[in-house]
Amino acid sequence: MEWGQSVGDKEWGHAWEDENGKYSSTEDLFVVNGVKGFQVYAIGYDYYFTSKCLERPLNPQYSGGIAINPELNNGLNGWTKFGSARIETRTSKEGNVFIVASHRTQPSDSFSQRFYVEKDKMYTISAWYNSRFKLTVFENEMKWWFTEPIQGKEDYHLADAMLQYVKNYSMLVRGHNIVWENKDQLPSWAKTLSPPLLSAAVERRFYSLVPRYQGQMMHWDVDNENIHFSYLESQLGENASAYFYKKAHDMDSNTILFLN
Repeated sequence: MEWGQSVGDKEWGHAWEDENGKYSSTEDLFVVNGVKGFQVYAIGYDYYFTSKCLERPLNPQYSGGIAINPELNNGLNGWTKFGSARIETRTSKEGNVFIVASHRTQPSDSFSQRFYVEKDKMYTISAWYNSRFKLTVFENEMKWWFTEPIQGKEDYHLADAMLQYVKNYSMLVRGHNIVWENKDQLPSWAKTLSPPLLSAAVERRFYSLVPRYQGQMMHWDVDNENIHFSYLESQLGENASAYFYKKAHDMDSNTILFLN
């Protein structure tokens, strides 16, 4: 796919380019602890928007949703910049109209639209979402604390259902995430494990998640927020991250690895 098309970052599908017309975040190449033989990319993370995903979305209301100018037939009407970004519409060679945000200085510099909703009414944007975005990432449903809240009892039924749903609309999916360096985002039971037991638990996590979705992810966020946190490295050794990336590459070699 072309990064110039509508690209999803989380549920919203933030898309941006730099002054040279490049999708800037994919231009950053990371070499993890000297490991060679595969590439690892980095991209900023946007905490601004969260939502609950319905396994069986309701029928859209108001002829497809409540977004103003969702097809971008009227320029930027209804859309505003977020942060310090400059925004404009562009058209791909296939005729797809999209918004780009340039001159970004923070990961959250992008574009947005405010929805005015009424209390006690239920709304859905699924119809608009399905037709506009090419890439998505699940909010929590693939994360370790979500899929294995009780040690040894795994549950992937929501992630499986969501993956099937987006496949029906030919969307690409980002694998978010395999492990997380932030201790607060580990399963509660994993936080009390000794280093040997934690190492074994992480190993089982890899063999549980990656083969299940092998070849079905566009990217893998392998060792999430490694730049900001280092709990797993502190427990398993400073080369733990390098090991994680090599393992992910060995298990799913055709999927791009990211440091999110």
